[in-house]
Amino acid sequence: MIKQILFVLSIILIAPSLFADDIDSIENLFDADESREEKKAEAEANEAVHEREKPPEVQVNKLENLNQLKSFEDVAVIQKRYLPKTHRFEGNINAAANINDSFFSSYGLGGGLTYNFNERWSVEGILRWFSVSNSKAANQLLERGVVTNGMVSTKLFYGLDLRWTPIYGKFSYFDKKIIPFDHYFSIGIGQTQLETGSSSNNSNIKIENLNNPITLRISTGEVFALTKWMAFRWDVSWHFMKPDVRTTKNSVATVTSDIQNNLFINFGLSFFFPEAKYR
Repeated sequence: MIKQILFVLSIILIAPSLFADDIDSIENLFDADESREEKKAEAEANEAVHEREKPPEVQVNKLENLNQLKSFEDVAVIQKRYLPKTHRFEGNINAAANINDSFFSSYGLGGGLTYNFNERWSVEGILRWFSVSNSKAANQLLERGVVTNGMVSTKLFYGLDLRWTPIYGKFSYFDKKIIPFDHYFSIGIGQTQLETGSSSNNSNIKIENLNNPITLRISTGEVFALTKWMAFRWDVSWHFMKPDVRTTKNSVATVTSDIQNNLFINFGLSFFFPEAKYR
């Protein structure tokens, strides 16, 4: 009888604690479910807010819409020339000098008008006039009765060039400014009026030019953009011609016809028009 009473008492004492543990476990399960539901609802709410705040997707069909693209998501890089030339005219003025003639000092002014079919190809009309004088060496030779085939020099040149511009780039000016430039090559044909050598101290020598020779011209140079309508330009040009020169010495005349070449360096400014509305 006593054993039965003790067994019943133990059941009464232990059962509530076991039941309480089960209740706590069940309540924890409900709390975990509720927490998951709350987090899910919060995430859905945040996503809905994000969707409402997200800007509408931009369809870029034109260049002017590129600024609407989001940074680091839709990136478009388009290289445009700072100084566009397509369908524009280029007028230029320049100073020139002959740098390979030992018998003459030649300095001049020039100009040209260019039409650009596109960014690579153009055609240019050229006119250059030179002030020519004998060098000291030429006068000394003439005074001694020595005549050379180099005693003629370019006084006036006019011609037409075809220009090709395959290189476009930029360089840094002392880390203060970026200057775009084009590098071009050209070939053309023209006509040259020549200056002949003379010496006031030797009347026995007379040099006469008999023709204005057809001249082949090749050149290379660069155009540095200063603004969208003005640029600094330099080039080196090489002229090839075959003049007929008559030299009379002591009443004896001889005619020479040799291929000659003159090398010129030119510096100047270019002006582009009309305004580039497509830039």
